[in-house]
Amino acid sequence: MLAQLIHDPEHYVARTLDEAIQKLARLNEVYNANQRWGDNIYLASKDLEEKYQCDFIRYLANPASFEPTDGSGIEKMVSNELPECGQNVPDPSYVQTYTMVRNKNGRDFDVMVTNGEDEKVPED
Repeated sequence: MLAQLIHDPEHYVARTLDEAIQKLARLNEVYNANQRWGDNIYLASKDLEEKYQCDFIRYLANPASFEPTDGSGIEKMVSNELPECGQNVPDPSYVQTYTMVRNKNGRDFDVMVTNGEDEKVPED
């Protein structure tokens, strides 16, 4: 499978976060042009299991200091501010959902971000 990543990265199936990051790196080595970045991101993440998709987008936002969500970033900051006996309930304004959508031209992709505060919350 590693040989396929090296010799045929476009058809390598990346199902985990680590595999998708490695595939993206390899695609960027082979096809390093501004016009290919959207395609490379799509190809790296198209087979990614749903549970890894948000982490993949977080990686894209800050690859140099990326840590998976099991205790990083905003989640870590919020949990550190809670008392020991408190519950870890994140502020809804910090929660975001990410979705990759192909543009009408068929070549580019947009990352649609939905903030938690945008969701409809029933009033009392």
